[in-house]
Amino acid sequence: MTISLIATAAIVLVGTFVIWMLFTAPRPSAPVPPATGPATNAPETAPQAFDAALNLYMTAPARMPDGAGRLELKLIEASLADAGGKETVFFQGSRKVVLQEGAIQKVLSEKIPVGRWSRLKLTFSAAADLSYADGRADAAALVERRETVLSLDADVAASHTLALFARAPLEARAGTADGVVTMDFSSQPTKAESYVFGSFFLDERGRGSVWNVPDPSLAAAVKADLGFDITRQLTGSSGFVPSTQSP
Repeated sequence: MTISLIATAAIVLVGTFVIWMLFTAPRPSAPVPPATGPATNAPETAPQAFDAALNLYMTAPARMPDGAGRLELKLIEASLADAGGKETVFFQGSRKVVLQEGAIQKVLSEKIPVGRWSRLKLTFSAAADLSYADGRADAAALVERRETVLSLDADVAASHTLALFARAPLEARAGTADGVVTMDFSSQPTKAESYVFGSFFLDERGRGSVWNVPDPSLAAAVKADLGFDITRQLTGSSGFVPSTQSP
């Protein structure tokens, strides 16, 4: 009996000691991550706000390539550049352009960033179609120099509209390659007529509209499109800038 009591007491003492160790023994601390300095992320550049509009009107060149009466092209990209050369693309896609003497087409009506712009670069696809008024059959054509530049000087604020007009700067001289007519856009900047409206005239439905006008000009295009006479100063708008021969 005495031995049994001693054994029981020993078991109780050992259990008590184990429990005491579990609660009082120091616990290992969690690993501390190495110290690092503050994150040095590059500053993010805010996206450019397209808060203004651009309407581009075009007509046929004074002399059509290969003596054609009508030319169909595809505009695939348009960008604006400032005096410092910074370029902003505002249109990418496929827009049908029809050039015919005595007709004006509204080629673009797009949102653009605010700013002072000096160049509009247009890029066309290589394929084109020619129609003739002298009895020749319609023919496919190849545009070899596909980029052209319209020069301007326009300061466009938010909620304003830049209206531009130009004859398509195609060279009258045409060549041939494997029996296909080839043509080039001018490599030199062409001066565009410009006007800045004090209002926002974005017209998505009007893209591609064509008006028959005996004497194509920006004033005639705006009159046909919007009904305004920009040869008179409009409230909140800039003065009318007609085209000149100089770039």
